[in-house]
Amino acid sequence: MKTTTTTNDTAHALWLELHILQNFSPSNLNRDDTGAPKDAVFGGFRRARISSQCQKRGVRTDFDEHGFLVADTLSVRTKLVAGEVAKILAKDHNPEESLNVACRSIESVGLKLDSKNKKTDQTMCLVFLPARHLRTIAGVCHEHWKEVVGAKAASEVPKAVTERIAKIIMDASRAPEIALFGRMIAEGKGWNMEASAQVAHSISTHAIETECDFFTALDDLAPKGDHASAHMDTAQFVSACYYRYSALSVPLLASNLGDESLVEPTIRAMIEASVRARPTGKQAGSAAHNPASYVLAVVHGGQPYSLANAFVRPIHVGGGGGGGDLIGESIRALDGYFKSVNVMHGKRHGQNAIACADRDATRDAIEGLTWVPSVNELLNGVLGLIAAARKGEQ
Repeated sequence: MKTTTTTNDTAHALWLELHILQNFSPSNLNRDDTGAPKDAVFGGFRRARISSQCQKRGVRTDFDEHGFLVADTLSVRTKLVAGEVAKILAKDHNPEESLNVACRSIESVGLKLDSKNKKTDQTMCLVFLPARHLRTIAGVCHEHWKEVVGAKAASEVPKAVTERIAKIIMDASRAPEIALFGRMIAEGKGWNMEASAQVAHSISTHAIETECDFFTALDDLAPKGDHASAHMDTAQFVSACYYRYSALSVPLLASNLGDESLVEPTIRAMIEASVRARPTGKQAGSAAHNPASYVLAVVHGGQPYSLANAFVRPIHVGGGGGGGDLIGESIRALDGYFKSVNVMHGKRHGQNAIACADRDATRDAIEGLTWVPSVNELLNGVLGLIAAARKGEQ
């Protein structure tokens, strides 16, 4: 597997951008270390925020939950590599010896175990690798069982075993999640991979003020007539319409995957999961299962553009029941800014755009923008544009 490095714009000759507007009801989907909804200052105003890491986690989880990708291509991010390998080995060997073999073998490639916290079967760092590689590593340990079982330290593990396991961990080909979101493991040479997908922090299109909910919990078995609360506390929440943005380099994705047959399914899964996935933070108490209201997909061969500056001036729809539609106004602002960027900077090479919305907020005539009624039609249209662009480059 070839290790990728940061490259200039000419190496990213075909991009897919997703611009999504999604309005959530009162909730705390992604909280900070104090338990408050995450936020940020943008354009001089406080905005609600959902971190890029939270969104990528949601997309990866959606891959598995909705079967967007073949199960054998999915990956795991874990400290439990040695423990999982030991479980596989224990089907054929003594459990205690299996754990010893797994730990020493994993440690021999440079992945230090967390002995300080007495978690001797866990690595110090998270390791991102295809789930199938756990079985492959276990297979190597099983094959060299007699040579490794007596090893009392990582230094005693045969070099042949160490080299094979290191190569297995290094190999991230045919792993869509790693190809999309990259991998950084400082302990291993050549294990890193540059992400082909760039995901921005989502920010609200409008200014926000975090609100507090005072709540009490009553004791069901308290004496009759005793209405005292058994517990009282406050919880913070926010309601916001988020602008979500991501950009995918199709050539880098194909290079990372190393398997042409996985390119289209991975792009399809990325689009579907990006539109469907929602943060899960405190959903039991908010049920903020609000779908996206607007999706704009742009395929081009130039430089990616975030359209966040459409909301430098926060959307304001007034108060006191005076009407106004926060989502509709956000759509209008985004379309207007997209049009202005195209006029000022010109359309990028091969640029085509497809959009769909859950309301007739705008249908401005923007050159190269096609409106479709559903996400499914948008998805098929985008895949067709990418296939045509890639065919034209060959």
